[in-house]
Amino acid sequence: MDRVMATFVLAAALVLLGIDSIRAQQGADERAIEATNRAFYEAISAEDLAQLEAIWVHAPYVRAIHPPSLHPDAGWEAVRAGFEKLFASWSEIAAAMPEPDLRLGTDVAWVTGEEQFRARRPSGEQVSVRLLGTSVFEKVDGAWLMVHHHVSVPPRPPQ
Repeated sequence: MDRVMATFVLAAALVLLGIDSIRAQQGADERAIEATNRAFYEAISAEDLAQLEAIWVHAPYVRAIHPPSLHPDAGWEAVRAGFEKLFASWSEIAAAMPEPDLRLGTDVAWVTGEEQFRARRPSGEQVSVRLLGTSVFEKVDGAWLMVHHHVSVPPRPPQ
């Protein structure tokens, strides 16, 4: 009986340790995704293509959709060119997602939330809008990198 009880206690301890390990990994993944999401908005605000390159997967399946776009940018080169075009359209940008909502899968995660976008056109005109943003991240070689970003203007309520 003592052996059975000892085996049961050992098994229960291993299960609990495994659960703690999984929770610790999830917490680490969540912090990494939040950091990558913040770095994305910092790169937009700094108009820093090198920082964007560091946080995106460079593959044909990545996508970006910007509000004025007529089609999604598909593949890393097109996504990069879309951000170059965005930066060329504004003399100053401040972008943020103050309250991101994060959902985590095994190797994929997504963040949704309201984006704050403030910018100045080359003419000096200032623009300030709230947008809806969705970003998708993929865990690649232990790092959480962006594979999709979609921004849209919120729908207007019916009148």
